[in-house]
Amino acid sequence: MKYKNKGLQRQLNQHKEEILELKAENEQLKKQIANTKPVTKQHLLFFILEAVVVVLLVSLGASAIENGLATLFYPCDSAICGELSVAGALRFVIGAFLILVAAGIILVVHISRDAQEDI
Repeated sequence: MKYKNKGLQRQLNQHKEEILELKAENEQLKKQIANTKPVTKQHLLFFILEAVVVVLLVSLGASAIENGLATLFYPCDSAICGELSVAGALRFVIGAFLILVAAGIILVVHISRDAQEDI
């Protein structure tokens, strides 16, 4: 359709180009949807298990860090102060280790998922 007004003709051509781009994008998205795998009950259970384990590890780690710091900086004038500070430092290190393990689990699981998706 030809318009006598060049501005309207230019707008019509721009809209036609946008429609073609959107159609191409729509086809690409349809292909991506067709290639995706459905989520199975096994995937869902594994995801829930991962979340529970990570939350427990982070919770235990944070609690150990808190207890370790409280023990480490406990005001003490007796002979067991050295043992308390060692116990506090050990709790702090264990808590940090638990949080690092949780982060490692997240990394390993997501890297393995990405590798499985590439196959």
